[in-house]
Formats: sequence, structure tokens, C-alpha cells
Amino acid sequence: MNKQNMMENQRKVQKKAFTWADYFLIILNWRKFILVNFIAISILTFVVVSLMPKIYFSKTVVIPSTQEMSGAYPGLLNISRMLGFVGGAGAQPEIFKYISILKSRTLQEEVIKEFDLINVYKVPKKSMELALKRLNQNVVIKINDEGALVIGVLDEDPQRAADIANFFVKKLHEYNTRINITEAKAKREFLEKRLLQNELDLSRLEEKIKELQESSGLIMGTGQTLGSVEMIAELYARKTLKEMEIELYKKTLDENNPKYHQALIELEIINKRLENVPQETIDALRVYREYLIQQKIRELLMPIYEQARLEEIRDTPTVIVLDPAVPSELKAKPKRLRITIAMGFVGLILSILYAIFTERFRMIKSEDDEKARKIIEIERIIKNTIPFVRSRK
Repeated sequence: MNKQNMMENQRKVQKKAFTWADYFLIILNWRKFILVNFIAISILTFVVVSLMPKIYFSKTVVIPSTQEMSGAYPGLLNISRMLGFVGGAGAQPEIFKYISILKSRTLQEEVIKEFDLINVYKVPKKSMELALKRLNQNVVIKINDEGALVIGVLDEDPQRAADIANFFVKKLHEYNTRINITEAKAKREFLEKRLLQNELDLSRLEEKIKELQESSGLIMGTGQTLGSVEMIAELYARKTLKEMEIELYKKTLDENNPKYHQALIELEIINKRLENVPQETIDALRVYREYLIQQKIRELLMPIYEQARLEEIRDTPTVIVLDPAVPSELKAKPKRLRITIAMGFVGLILSILYAIFTERFRMIKSEDDEKARKIIEIERIIKNTIPFVRSRK
């Protein structure tokens, strides 16, 4: 009976939980194994990383070239901005357009062909898709904290990395100029048609005014008559511009947008002011009012038309280069020291875990229970599957 109690007590001692002292003792007993693994893995990692090709990083920093345009009316400035004639919305939308251009397949294929990157990257089967994927892995396009656009390139050749980055900027300018010219041409043609119609309307109204003066003897353009007509013409001109602005908002903004509702309120105010004008005054001066309205519209459209013409023939840079890319003297990767330390630390942790698990397995194997038999069976299968796994002597 005493012998049975002693065996039971011994088994309870063996099953007690490990303390930190036990773990520390295991590490001390296995210190040679752990240290050798740490040094071996660190040296092997350092050698492998040293044999890897050096990668260099070159970058260029650019900002958009913007132009401001002001007008006599706030509504005119809004319309002009929405049509794209001025850069009053800030640089950010332009930079996002630049990013879209730089990431376009057409531009990137030009880069690949210019620098023969299919052969440089040793792309299997000369696949353009794989070359594009590899190029995107080596190109960094981002907006820095100051709002400028950064174009960076990774390459084994520092000179080629700089050349590719600068080539991206060159193509960005070409593509952006082409897009701007196309847009400006479309806007100029649209405004030309509107101005031509305006000229026809003015000619027709001048004839009507002449006939009206001859038949009624009413002299247009003097004293109170001129003041009333100019006031009405001003209101109708504002109404026309506001209607154009609302029409553009319908196409570009959500109906719940505050700008859209603000424009509707302003149009309603203008309409109420027009309703308060006596009907007899409107009837008497209708023709002259229409004539002044067309004149006012012409005055407003002409500056925008001239701006569109200038945009179409403009040959100034659309992209300002703050920092051109230059060949880097220092490699960007691989980071030998950082990788070596990281892998050495991983090897150290794995070696410690291996030592702890091995000691735990030995303790469990000394117990005659179901868990011990399972552990022994797992160990046997591992040793049979991986021949070089051996117990520590």
C-alpha cells in the first residue's frame, strides 16, 4: 500500500505545471544548441542576403501647373471651373488625374518598350501582362504630405531607375497636354457655335429695334428707358447664367448637393424680381431688353472663349518638376542587417520552443497514460517521415 502511494505521489509531481524557473533551467541546459542555431541561422541569412542583387530607388517629385481665372459674376466663375477653364478647384484633382495617367496601361507599355523591360525582368514567354505586373511592383506612385506627386522606381541599375522615373514624367506631360488640348478644342467649338448664334440674334434684334423706332418714335437707350431696360437685361442675363449653372450641376452633382440647392434658391429670387416688373414696361421694352441680354451674354462668353483658344494652343509645361530623378548611390534593399537580425531572432525563438517541447515530451513519455502513448506515436511518425530529426543526446 505504501509503495502504491509513493508511485501515485511521484506521478502527481511529474504532472505539476511548469514554472518560470523550469523554463529557465531548460534554456540553460539547451544553451549550446540554442546558441549554435542562432549563430548558424544568422550567418546563413547574412550570406544569402549578400548574394541577392542590390536594388536601387530613384524618385522624382512633381506638382501640377494651374491657372486661375476670375470673372465679373460668381456664377460665371463656377461655370468656367465646371467646364474646366480654370484651376480654382486646387491641385488635388489634377494630381489624381496624373495618377490615373501614370497607371494607364498605354503609358506603362510605352515604358516597357522604351527600356526593354521584358528582357530586363526576364519575363517568361515575353508576356506583356507579366511585364506590366512586374513593373507595377517596382513603381511607387503616391502623394506626399505636402500634396506633391512622387514617382519612384526600383531597379538593379541605379541609372535605369532614374531614367525610368524621368521617362514617366515626360510621358505624363505629353499625355496630359494631349488631353487638355482635346478638351479645350471641344469647349472652343461649343462656344464658337454659341457665339455665332449670339451674333445672329443681335443682328435680328438690331433690325427690330430700327423698325420699332421708326414706327413708334420711341427712342431706345436714353434716360429712364435705358435704366429700366438695363436693369431688366441684367436680371435676365443673371437668370440665363444661373440656368446654365443649374443644368451643369444636374449633370455633375447629386440632387442633394448644397451647391445645387443654393443655385435653385438664387434662380427663384431672380424670377421673383422679374415678376415684380410692370407688364407694360416689359411689353414696351421687350425687344430692347432682348438686345441688351444678348449683348451681356456675349460679354460674358467672350473671355471664356478666348481662354479656351489659349488653352488649345498653349505649349507651356502642364507638369512642374520639383526634383528630377537622379541615380542613387545607396541601395534601397535588401536590408542585410535588418533581415539578419530578424531571422536570427526567429531562429532563437524556434530553438527555445523546440527545447521546451522536447523536455515536455520526455516528461509525458515517462507517464504511463493515454496522453503519453499518443505523444510517443506522434514522435515515431515524425521520425519516420523526416529522417534527420533525432533526439538530443
